[in-house]
Amino acid sequence: MRHDQVMLTGGASQALQLLADGWIDPGDVVLTEDPSYLCALRTFSIAGATVVQLDLAAEGVDLNEVEAMLQTNARVKLFYTMPAFHNPTGRQMSRDYVAKLAALLARSGALLVQDLVYAELPYNGPAHWLAPGNNVINVHSISKSCRTGLRVGWVLAESDIINRLAHLKRDGGLSPVLSNVVLGLLQSSALGSHITRLREHYRAKRDSVHSLLQRSRICDPEYSVPSGGFSFWVRLTAGTDPERFIEAASSEHDVHLVNGRNYGPGSGRHVRLCFSYLPISLIEQGLERLGHLHANL
Repeated sequence: MRHDQVMLTGGASQALQLLADGWIDPGDVVLTEDPSYLCALRTFSIAGATVVQLDLAAEGVDLNEVEAMLQTNARVKLFYTMPAFHNPTGRQMSRDYVAKLAALLARSGALLVQDLVYAELPYNGPAHWLAPGNNVINVHSISKSCRTGLRVGWVLAESDIINRLAHLKRDGGLSPVLSNVVLGLLQSSALGSHITRLREHYRAKRDSVHSLLQRSRICDPEYSVPSGGFSFWVRLTAGTDPERFIEAASSEHDVHLVNGRNYGPGSGRHVRLCFSYLPISLIEQGLERLGHLHANL
């Protein structure tokens, strides 16, 4: 990439904020999956967008639905997605699918925004995504593969898009100290082995949580095992009242869950179970508490 096709940001969140500021007027439409990343949904909504969430299947959303939306609504400005690896489901989308999605959007002058913050953490083989260029904008961050406190992200896109974003970024720039810490990491020969260890660490945690969930009765056993990222996306068992279950989990058992409806209107029976931070012993304890709650509701 040329220097005029790259812009540093204060993490991926600032990149999304700049994209919303630069492309969204009140009433414009943003397409994404149901479910989708909470911060992105909030960012686009605050900018005034009408966020339309399409059902997410194993491969992605139905491209016929995308085409219909583009043909009937001239105000679709962009499609936001996380092809490697989707938050909250942890799914990997094929490059062929994402290429077809990008081509559909390009015919209508809409952008494809690929959020790639988890792309360095695949557990079952290499991740896939489209290279930036034309209507494809890629958002990256180093925080997931190094440290959460390293709020340094970057946007890769055509130079005219980067120039437009740069004119909106009036924050004095990134901290020189933080920037040089990140530069030192990127230049270090130890970074590759560090990321390899992270993949092994998170893969082991994913496998442990998968084993725990297979023994749990709080969720249906048929869910997608994440191929990357930090979370499981599970459907609560039939007959469970999500509102009551989530409220009781917090008030009676000190286990805090977010209702799936916040991730998308069709996801109200789901919850996101993140495994990145807590040790497995506490995750097991939390699932045991949820199991006791479920048995007594």
